[in-house]
Amino acid sequence: MLAIRGWDVAMRYLWWYIHFEKMRRIYTIRNYREGGSVGRSKKILLLAALLLISIVSSSQVFALTKGFEAMSLRPVTDGGPYIGIWGSENMKQLEWEAGTLAVYAYRPLQLTQNGNRVRGILDNTLVQHFYGQFGIVDQWLSMGFDIPIGWWAQFRDPNVAAAVNQNKLVFGDIYVNFKSELVTSKHFGFAIRPFLTIPTGYGREFFGNGGVTGGGTLIGEFKPLDIWAISLNAGVQARSKFNFRDIEKSNQLELGLGTAIQVTKPVSI
Repeated sequence: MLAIRGWDVAMRYLWWYIHFEKMRRIYTIRNYREGGSVGRSKKILLLAALLLISIVSSSQVFALTKGFEAMSLRPVTDGGPYIGIWGSENMKQLEWEAGTLAVYAYRPLQLTQNGNRVRGILDNTLVQHFYGQFGIVDQWLSMGFDIPIGWWAQFRDPNVAAAVNQNKLVFGDIYVNFKSELVTSKHFGFAIRPFLTIPTGYGREFFGNGGVTGGGTLIGEFKPLDIWAISLNAGVQARSKFNFRDIEKSNQLELGLGTAIQVTKPVSI
């Protein structure tokens, strides 16, 4: 039997995060410029689309082997108050954000039998995400990306009986998303977020899907108080079917619930 998650230091399933905004500013660069023209934004969008097409067209060079991602977390790229959950608020035109997040995971992928560990596949991983988001049209459209690099992946080939652990540098699939805020008010917000992944990841080491995947997320956010927000995410990711041992990886339903409380100006929970 294959256990696709061990104990994860990243705590993917724990939706309470402590976020220190002062510390975040050290790693996050923000720039906002009021004004600008929609015509300029269209040119930027066109350039981004052309760049995306060129990357997709050449992606088969990087897609080494079909597989699936064992990474525990992909960060939110638009600088919202959550880490693993998307909020409904979108960026203003020409507002942008760039940042990085490092995630360590302990035994994210291992073989088990009757609940007991047989051998590891990925025993330790240290993945750094380089991400950003750019506002194209006020409220209506922003575009973001996430580029994961695995500086340390302790990998043991599950298809070789005498395999030993190897420390590897690996790359994950590039993640591109587009976000549109459809409803905004004092207490409620609603947004949609289509996305796709570009197969630049290493499938053999379970850091890539080996093909383009895509999907979308519906984002509903409730703000009972000015300092308190609750966000619900529901979405789907479509992918080609992949079989490994007793796992069949195909289309995936994604659900998430998060909350953020602004305790003081520099600190939110």
